[in-house]
Amino acid sequence: MEPETFPEEPADALVGVQRLIRRRLRGGCPNRGCAAPRWNRDAGVLGKLLVTPTPRPALIAGKAFAAGAKSLVQAVVALLIAAVPGVALTWNPLKLLAVAAIVVLGSAFFSCLSMTIAGIEVDALRGLLLGTPRHLASDFAVLFVAAALGVAEAPALLGRPAR
Repeated sequence: MEPETFPEEPADALVGVQRLIRRRLRGGCPNRGCAAPRWNRDAGVLGKLLVTPTPRPALIAGKAFAAGAKSLVQAVVALLIAAVPGVALTWNPLKLLAVAAIVVLGSAFFSCLSMTIAGIEVDALRGLLLGTPRHLASDFAVLFVAAALGVAEAPALLGRPAR
């Protein structure tokens, strides 16, 4: 049997642990992963929320806050795991507060972005499959521009996580 290999840098191990935690917490329940929106639709939670008098921006803000809270829990767990083997991290309270803010705001941003793109995609797919394309040209344009911007910007940011 081949011996188990460990990452050369403790920070690499932390990234792996954080990814594992994120996969386990994604969608609020293990093993749901990318199927969370489908599960949400099957369970009817979103439909029930949409018929309440709660404004839609409040629903989106709540979902974004929940994503930020989950990510903050992941970050705290990752920091605690890093402390066990003695990884040299700063424990400056201001820097930790900044990390918490970045984690929460970044997660909220990506949560809102994914809901926006999913809404546009669902609208386009519904129009195509049901034969009633209302905003098909604009849906394609938005999705194309979003994909093009992602492809254009990702290579510039790709080196940052490796540093």
